[in-house]
Amino acid sequence: MKPFILAPIFFVALCCFLQPFSADPAGPVIFQIEPTDTTGLRLFCNRASIEKYDETLSLWREFNACAEVGWQEYRTQGRLITHFTTLQNRFGAENILFDTMAGTGLFVEIPGDPKSGRTLIVRPEIDGLYYPPTDSTLAMVRHACGHNTGMSVACSLAEILLENKKKKKIPWKAVLFLFSPSEERAPSGLDSMLAGKDLSRYGKIVALGQHVSPDVPNHQVEVRSGTAQASSEILRIYIDASALKGGHIADKTNINPLEIWENMRSEIEQEVESCSAGGEYLLRWSNIITSSPDSTPVNVLPQKVKVFGNFRTFNPVHEVRSIEKIDSLIANFSARYADKKVLIYRVREQAIPVLVNDPVLTESVKKWGSAFLKRPINTHKLRLGADDFAIFRKYKIPAVLIRLGVKANGGLHRQDFEIMDPTILQTSLGLFTFLVYSLE
Repeated sequence: MKPFILAPIFFVALCCFLQPFSADPAGPVIFQIEPTDTTGLRLFCNRASIEKYDETLSLWREFNACAEVGWQEYRTQGRLITHFTTLQNRFGAENILFDTMAGTGLFVEIPGDPKSGRTLIVRPEIDGLYYPPTDSTLAMVRHACGHNTGMSVACSLAEILLENKKKKKIPWKAVLFLFSPSEERAPSGLDSMLAGKDLSRYGKIVALGQHVSPDVPNHQVEVRSGTAQASSEILRIYIDASALKGGHIADKTNINPLEIWENMRSEIEQEVESCSAGGEYLLRWSNIITSSPDSTPVNVLPQKVKVFGNFRTFNPVHEVRSIEKIDSLIANFSARYADKKVLIYRVREQAIPVLVNDPVLTESVKKWGSAFLKRPINTHKLRLGADDFAIFRKYKIPAVLIRLGVKANGGLHRQDFEIMDPTILQTSLGLFTFLVYSLE
């Protein structure tokens, strides 16, 4: 057979070989060799994501099997250390450095171009969610928010960068991986890591993160410029009238902590609404607990009231003003009842600010992400769910959180949440590899 006949046959065979293993058109990205793709970067990223799929899937399953709650991710951290120790032994300590941070977190650095004035942070969170026992299930911790996806993709991304460092220069001063603990509950592990690390020598820093989304079509990618997710402030308010030793409910001269709370609640809700400027927000009281000595009759007033609530908003100004108003009201009520021996106070927890994706970085992600995927990256809806990825704004680091659509059997944070199509690991890994080499 003549060479000019063999050439097209070889071309077709090569394209078939490079097809991902899913024939689903909504599945992993399918690439062809294009004359306009002079760098071959898309082809390289696709091939790398295919070659790493089995390893990434294995890590994904391992992390899923050892899910742990925030600040207790010791086995998870140990598995990460094992992975990066192996990479360090293969490629040398001069090419990859890592150290534990914030208790159970891990900081990983892959040095790049020393002449570059910019550094990229990739942030995977590592904690799971605890579910108490029920009549039909045992207590368990699960990755019901999909954090094992971000971890496994980040581990494989680091390996790809190291394996190809000699022939494919990393266009950053460094790529940093912040495997941060305790995203799901305060205090924020990411905040602890950023506060505990001097990043001044890394030049201009930008950050990327990823979160899975069952409400986004499988393998689709979405991102939102500017305000993307709400803030979250936990409200724990206590009214302690135990010094009064209660009183009969029929005696109107006795102080009723529940009535104090109802008055406080009404004023708090009015103040929050007054400074909302018509914007969307959420103020919800999830639990009210009363307590009295065990021997107290049912017709005697409770001595203590504990209230648990949550305030969320998309407006950073509304966020600050509302909390100032709430704290001021609580202080006023406390002063009003101080001479009556009633203690009124709020126990503060770390708040998560409004998540604002940097507009310039978002446009770059959409531009290059669309070039890789060969389909548009859509704008996702505003989300009342909070994420401590928003903490990057506190440190003035431009950041973008990407939403990856997954096929799952339930919503996030549900006990039965499970990703049904793990080939999204391939799409995610290919995309992040492409962004590392492409972002402006």
